[in-house]
Amino acid sequence: MSTKLNVKLITDNLADELITRMQHASGIYIMTSFIMQSGVKLLAPHLKRAVERGAEVRMLAGDYLYITQPEGLRALCEVDPRIETRLWRSVGTSFHPKA
Repeated sequence: MSTKLNVKLITDNLADELITRMQHASGIYIMTSFIMQSGVKLLAPHLKRAVERGAEVRMLAGDYLYITQPEGLRALCEVDPRIETRLWRSVGTSFHPKA
């Protein structure tokens, strides 16, 4: 059995890469350390279109160091109720993923 991994290191213009991939994805799963209002504003129309065409969208962020903005979470929840949004309660434990 052969498994081919499709891994790409992105060090610049992450939003451009995400937006391009969202256009045809059947599932979008984002795990990030923090949710900021500026990031939600940038990705919201693309996430909305993905959900409208039937893509499953799930997002997980953390509360570590209290950097996630409540306004950002609120804005993300308002993009579309079909987007599953979760917040990891870190209880002070480091939570700093980028996936």
